[in-house]
Amino acid sequence: MQSTTITRITTGSLAALLAGSVGYGIHQTNQADAARSTAAAWQQEATGWQTAAASTQVANEKLVRTYNNLITQTRQAEQAQAAAAAVPATPVTAAVASTPAPAAPAVQAAPAQAPTSQAS
Repeated sequence: MQSTTITRITTGSLAALLAGSVGYGIHQTNQADAARSTAAAWQQEATGWQTAAASTQVANEKLVRTYNNLITQTRQAEQAQAAAAAVPATPVTAAVASTPAPAAPAVQAAPAQAPTSQAS
């Protein structure tokens, strides 16, 4: 009877050990699947951020080019204005000499007053 009891205990222990091993293996497989799923989600999100960063960089480079062109055009316009201001205009004396002088206004004499007599 002892041998059947030992066999039963051993068989039960082995069955429990095997059941635990199978359960642990299934648990580990589930965790690995979850880890792979999480890694795939993170990878997808990282790809999305990389795409957004690349498009932002392209837009930023375009903005920088536009700004630099605006600065260049502004400087050129300022230099052109400064050059135009530095060029002397027609001398004033030549302009005055070619213009006829206005005629002097006619002076009219004031009417003479008649002498007044003082009667006392």
